[in-house]
Amino acid sequence: MKLVCEHPFMDRPSPVFAGSHVTLETGTGIVHIAPGHGAEDYEFGQTHHLETLCPIDDAGRFLKDSLKASPFETIRALEGVNVKEANPLIVAFMKEQGILLNTVTDAVVHSYPHCWRCKKPIIFRATQQWF
Repeated sequence: MKLVCEHPFMDRPSPVFAGSHVTLETGTGIVHIAPGHGAEDYEFGQTHHLETLCPIDDAGRFLKDSLKASPFETIRALEGVNVKEANPLIVAFMKEQGILLNTVTDAVVHSYPHCWRCKKPIIFRATQQWF
């Protein structure tokens, strides 16, 4: 039996999987998987035959039409917005909708890679390449 849940702000189902990398010691015990945005997520996606979506352009902005599946104007309006600027808007939207499971009071601290030259955060994106 395959478990599926409703995506919180896109008009599509989201499959649910058990993963050994998820623990109950920190956070909710639930994590999202973004196969287009990280090596571990990509490998997990390949194992479970998930589509590798990458809705972010090379400047870190949501691509045109990448959010059109959302029934919410608030989310669709984020097309062209940089993900760092969009993150707090998405969190605020989820709070307003009552769909945010982890609040600031029990936030999990993540470490993200930064460019060694400019010290800016790095956004991993799946792109077509050849060598």
